[in-house]
Amino acid sequence: MSVAGAAAGLLFAWAGIRAISGSLPDAIRFVPFRDVELIAIDATVLAFTTMISLGTGLLFSLAPMLGASRSEPGSALKAAGDRGGTPRFSWLRQGLIAAEVGLAVIVLFGAGLMIKSVMRIVAVNPGLDRTNVLLMDIALPQPDTYGAPKRTSFCQDVEREVGSLPGVRSVGAISHLPLSGANAGRGLTIEGRPVPPPDQGVSASYRLSCPGYFSALGISILKGRDFNGADTVDAPQVVIINQEMARRYFEGQDPVGQRLKLGRPDSSTPWMTIVGVVADVRHFGLDQPIRREIFRPYSQAVWPAMTITVKTATSPLTLASPMKAALARIDPEQPVSRIRTMDDVLSESIGGRSFPMLLLTLFAGVAFALAAIGVYGVVSYLVSQRTREMGIRVALGARKRELVMLVVGRALGPIVSGLVMGAVGAMLSAGILSTLLYGVSPSDPSVIAGIIAALGTTAIVASWIPARRAASVDPLVALREE
Repeated sequence: MSVAGAAAGLLFAWAGIRAISGSLPDAIRFVPFRDVELIAIDATVLAFTTMISLGTGLLFSLAPMLGASRSEPGSALKAAGDRGGTPRFSWLRQGLIAAEVGLAVIVLFGAGLMIKSVMRIVAVNPGLDRTNVLLMDIALPQPDTYGAPKRTSFCQDVEREVGSLPGVRSVGAISHLPLSGANAGRGLTIEGRPVPPPDQGVSASYRLSCPGYFSALGISILKGRDFNGADTVDAPQVVIINQEMARRYFEGQDPVGQRLKLGRPDSSTPWMTIVGVVADVRHFGLDQPIRREIFRPYSQAVWPAMTITVKTATSPLTLASPMKAALARIDPEQPVSRIRTMDDVLSESIGGRSFPMLLLTLFAGVAFALAAIGVYGVVSYLVSQRTREMGIRVALGARKRELVMLVVGRALGPIVSGLVMGAVGAMLSAGILSTLLYGVSPSDPSVIAGIIAALGTTAIVASWIPARRAASVDPLVALREE
């Protein structure tokens, strides 16, 4: 049985690894110099688990034999004749039930915390509308990254070629896509403000965008306007800030019309006029705080790569081919890359939490099933040993409900003990997951209560099934078999 179980477990592990590999987040899948296909069953782990499987079979088969070898033949035969009496749960059987239930509580509690944490993260408003948004990256190299834009008509070309496609509602572009991990920061000077100490300088995350970007991602413009075709290199320099930037540096003032510049007051960079304030976006992740951001039009400043953002009327991927062809007409020498949707980006941004949640949930499901099977198996064995007793009780007038309560009641002791020990162990070990949790306490009482209720009910049902079968025994058949 141990060998068969180990073989089945190996097959399950092989299939599980292949299935889970497809769920790996990109942060793990696309690590330089490592191929995700190399994830396989480790030989050392396989040898260890195989020895555990075989050792378990030997241990639990030898234990009752050792107990039998210490018994006198006459006593053993007498005990066999008296096994229809009222046997008690041995400490070993009670311990097995309690241990299975307790360990299942610990694993289920960890999975429950992760599931609740991911649900809290998913419920966070990212500050944008990810529905039906198609994304494509395009490289825009030029000799001087900080100089004047070489492709001054890039935004207009994208609007002309991509915006005219059927099914496109709005189109824009951004240098650092939200939730993608891309970022750049700049120190700033606000006109009319005293120069702060070096460690308290004005700063913000730096973005380049095209007109229509905020509309494509559903980012609200709270004050002022979006960029437009009049914001050229020769026009006055303009900038858009986010709400957090306005709150931090322009509290009680209207930021529209204020001026700021990159670098220190004596830098040669031009002054930029704030023309708009947009709603905050959780750029660095749904579980990360909102940070200050400034946006400049690509027609006045440049970045070596941009992400085209397209809001579509239907499924975004259906426009992938027409959009690639449209971008090729703009610059055939710069192919697009990383075609994806905003839903994909959002899913990837929480992959660091959702993937551990997936693993813990799988382990918890196995632990849950093992606990239920273990309780059922032990109680079934004990019931089979009491066939004669059950027959006598029925013959003397015992009702089925009383017999069921008798068996379930005796199984309830180790079940409750396991639940209590598991709850204590779960509370003590929950701190290990604290860095992976968001908006959930490692000792969340609602999670532990739900786990105890679900697992306790399952364990009781697992003991009720053989108890129900025992209560239906025919006394004549039971006594004849004895």
